Amino acid sequence: MTSSALKKCFQIGYDQVCYVFKINHFMDKCLKFKHEIETVITPYKEMYKDMQKKGEHLKMAPFFIMSSVSPSAMHSMPSDHHDNFQPGILS
Repeated sequence: MTSSALKKCFQIGYDQVCYVFKINHFMDKCLKFKHEIETVITPYKEMYKDMQKKGEHLKMAPFFIMSSVSPSAMHSMPSDHHDNFQPGILS
């Protein structure tokens, strides 16, 4: 499951809660519905937070990879390798 899929699930849950509040005039039932949706979504929110933390670490990876490659090594690479170079992916 990707972070964008999780965000879409959160939005769907939010939209459902808003819809129930809009059509249902019994506040206790609306609040119960909201609580149940939040209970179901909570583990996925934790998964999303973990994915975001890992993503932040991955964003730093190209810096460390690039700083570990000497400039002379970069210049000695074939020119087509420069064009296809993707930070964080060692080929």
